[in-house]
Amino acid sequence: MKLAMDVASADHPLEVILEGCVSAVKKIDSVHLIAVGDGRRIEKKLAGMKYDRSRISIAHADAVITMDESPATAVKEKKNASVLIANRLVAQGNADGCWSPGNTGASLAAALLELGRLQGVFRPAIIVPIPQIQRGRNCAFLDLGANADCTADYLVQFAVMGEVIAKYAWGIENPRIALLNIGEEDSKGNMFYKEVYAKLKALPFNFIGNIEPDAIFFDRADVVVADGFTGNIALKAYEGIGKYVFRMIRDGVKRSPGAMIGALLMGGVFKDIKRKMSSDAYGGAPLIGVNGYSFIGHGSTNASGVLGAVQSIMQFITSNANMHIVDTMQRYGCAKGGAV
Repeated sequence: MKLAMDVASADHPLEVILEGCVSAVKKIDSVHLIAVGDGRRIEKKLAGMKYDRSRISIAHADAVITMDESPATAVKEKKNASVLIANRLVAQGNADGCWSPGNTGASLAAALLELGRLQGVFRPAIIVPIPQIQRGRNCAFLDLGANADCTADYLVQFAVMGEVIAKYAWGIENPRIALLNIGEEDSKGNMFYKEVYAKLKALPFNFIGNIEPDAIFFDRADVVVADGFTGNIALKAYEGIGKYVFRMIRDGVKRSPGAMIGALLMGGVFKDIKRKMSSDAYGGAPLIGVNGYSFIGHGSTNASGVLGAVQSIMQFITSNANMHIVDTMQRYGCAKGGAV
């Protein structure tokens, strides 16, 4: 399996991302990686690393789209930027999937430009696995920012795509689908969310109704659906709360010698919590609904995050998720051009 890795767009230095690529080919026998970026710099950095030279190739990119650039403008002006070339390799059949950290808007624009949408899909969505407490498995949360403005039919498709990912990529039988809302009652929410609720209830899958944000972490649902604006705010609040709690613990420990001893004894617990909350385990968020496998990595992705990304992309490709999305939407009658 060949994966195109945009090694130029991350916040970390190039060598850190390449170390993750080297780690991936050492640990996963069946993968070949294409490092996309400044060819000379990549070649120079890889020269000092030990790995099977046949397992990593290089695709030169003339430019990088930075975090502060307008995605719509940048993809037009920088036609050979690393994120575009990574997606282009997939579109041309030279890679089975791709990954790019950094500018989320640029990743979305590049995927739409190079890959296009899956048959019957209105809009692609960003899906993120949220760790749950009880059973230690993930909840698929989408859309996380690809679509700030949505129609009810968009959210219906998000729910169907989420069900497919939970079922085929993550192996969850009969996944529970929920709609993020301000309350659990059927009557909760604005007119838009009430319309979405009615449409989801009419579909032949396991729709369990509305769910409040705090319940996402307590094994109440396997798929949680929201519009991209609401979902992105919820995700950032979740990330912020995690940082806030860890900072409070750190500051409290520093002020008390007794607490420092307790913290040393609790070191293993803290490490486990940090591991579960870290994005390194999956390395990126799949952009589902595009005609290919394109993952969006966090700008701060480190070497272990690159390894997690490779494993996640391979899992999605092996599951034939895109084929199942097209088939399921047609069976449910919610494909673009069909009745919802």
